[in-house]
Amino acid sequence: MKRKRTRQVALGVMFGLIILLSAQSSLAWKINPAKWILYHKEDFEIETYEWPLELTNDGDAPIEIKLSIMEPEYVYDGNVKMPDLKWVSISKKNLEIGPESKERVLVTIDINNKSQAYNQSWEFWIFADQTAGAGNIQTDYKCRWTLQTPIRFVPIEERPGYVPWGTIMAYFGILGGAFVIIILIYKKGLLKKKSTKNKNIDKKPISMREHKKTRKVPKRIEKVGNRPQVKRDNVIRYKKKS
Repeated sequence: MKRKRTRQVALGVMFGLIILLSAQSSLAWKINPAKWILYHKEDFEIETYEWPLELTNDGDAPIEIKLSIMEPEYVYDGNVKMPDLKWVSISKKNLEIGPESKERVLVTIDINNKSQAYNQSWEFWIFADQTAGAGNIQTDYKCRWTLQTPIRFVPIEERPGYVPWGTIMAYFGILGGAFVIIILIYKKGLLKKKSTKNKNIDKKPISMREHKKTRKVPKRIEKVGNRPQVKRDNVIRYKKKS
């Protein structure tokens, strides 16, 4: 009986641990990208690199995360440790992530002595330490990031799609000249139209009475023999008595 009871207790403990672990896994959080290789072999020059780092809390309780840059414990084949970890910065290192929510930070890589940093494959790690959260088990992540720099610097005039500034300026000069000519023609047409309109406005309207006064009534002319005689209308002639 004692052995049977001991076995039951052991099975109960194991079953409880399984439940605890499964419950903890449901409260686990994740980070993306946890392993990232930044390919920049095809770039023309080294610039300031920026990538977002997303942290997700799938649980129903808030958690706290602390982010830091660390040297790699081991490196990929062909990689070397990044010479200076100060080249890497994180926009926010201490995070409090609510239940079923996400937080995003920006990882910036600004390399000094860029002229000596071509054709390199550097590796650094981002350590995500869970400092607080639900459950007895806290999950930490060591994110392995690799930065591969361009093989060599390519001058601007040797890059695909490069157009000389002289060609660009000539093109804009032609467009600008055509635009000015169109504006001048359009403006001249407007001035001509406006002057015609002003002439029509200067003419004052004449009333019918003034029109009758100024109107010239043609005289009727009758011929008497070969000599034309002017006949005036509405003229009364009186004969002088002898």
